[in-house]
Amino acid sequence: MEWLQGFGTSEGMSLAVQGGKLQLYLNNPYWTSVGTIDRNLWYHVAVTKQPGEVRIYLNGHRVYTAPTPLLGDQTTEVAIGASTWRGAGHYGDFFDGAISQVALWKGALTDSQVVASYLADAPTIRGITGVERPRSRLALAGMSPNPAIRNLRVAFTLASAEPASITLLDVTGRRVVSREVGSLGAGSHTVDLGSTATVPTGVYWIKLTQGGHTLSSKATVMR
Repeated sequence: MEWLQGFGTSEGMSLAVQGGKLQLYLNNPYWTSVGTIDRNLWYHVAVTKQPGEVRIYLNGHRVYTAPTPLLGDQTTEVAIGASTWRGAGHYGDFFDGAISQVALWKGALTDSQVVASYLADAPTIRGITGVERPRSRLALAGMSPNPAIRNLRVAFTLASAEPASITLLDVTGRRVVSREVGSLGAGSHTVDLGSTATVPTGVYWIKLTQGGHTLSSKATVMR
């Protein structure tokens, strides 16, 4: 699925299945894996976009949250089952699978509305009720890209909805930026801790803490 931004190419958002992974692209140099897909099962996938944020749901569970400045508008093209990288109205890289049904909503659904949609659709699609949510493990992918040259974008995975925090520390251990992220819930997420315009050039440590466990990753900031 691709939601164009209005420039005739897939600059808004792209969602694809490749190599058994559900992949998300948000107009940056990297595809991000947001879930694992078994080709022998059906899945209920929901995508919501609102100003500044995109959320991905797999079988009623939010598996990814990320900030994005690109929203799209009602006059842009939505492509389902193909890629529009050749330009608006020119399709390639077709989806090699089956799509049972497609629905578009006016406005971004809430978590509870996505769950209600999943529960309503699951009984009508053979095999979808047999899919269980995989257990997430605490993980810290770190800054992306690294070195950071614009936004301080950090990718990580939470094990649960317990309180959790992402902290940016300088080499002396001084806290530069900190953000509470536990409310995002279990799964993979990306957050912006600010921009490189507010953080001096140098080497930093990113610390992810949840449930008594702490992970760290080195990051470099450039201007």
